[in-house]
Amino acid sequence: MPIEVPSKLYIDKLLKDCRTSSLRVARLASLVKTTALQAMADRVAAEAVAVLTANTKDVDAIGKALDSADARNRMKATVARVRLTGDHIKEIADRLRLIADLRILLDGDCSARATGWAASIQSEGSHWSHRGNF
Repeated sequence: MPIEVPSKLYIDKLLKDCRTSSLRVARLASLVKTTALQAMADRVAAEAVAVLTANTKDVDAIGKALDSADARNRMKATVARVRLTGDHIKEIADRLRLIADLRILLDGDCSARATGWAASIQSEGSHWSHRGNF
C-alpha cells in the first residue's frame, strides 16, 4: 500500500529537485542542452497518446474527488486549465524545438561575433587575443 504524502511536501520536494537539476544542466555544453531539448520534443510528440490518456484520468479523478455540486462547479475552471489536448502536446513539442533552434542560432551568432571581434583586434595590430567562449 503506497504511503500518502501531503501535496505541499511533495511539490516542495519537486521544486527543490528542479532547482538542483537546473544548476547541473546550466553547466552542460550548449550542444548537450540542444540535443536534450530536441530529444524531449521528440519524446513528447511520440508519447502524445499516453500523455493525453493519463491527463484524462487525472482530470476525471479531480471531478470524482469533489463531493458537492458546488465544489465541482468551482473546480471547472481549474480543470479546464489542467486538461490537455492534442494541440497542446504539439505546441509543447514545437516550443521545445524552437528553444533548441534558438540555442543553435545564438551559439552560432556568438561564435560569429567572437570570430569577427578577434579578426578586428588582429587587424588593428593588437598583440592581445581572447580565446574564450561567449
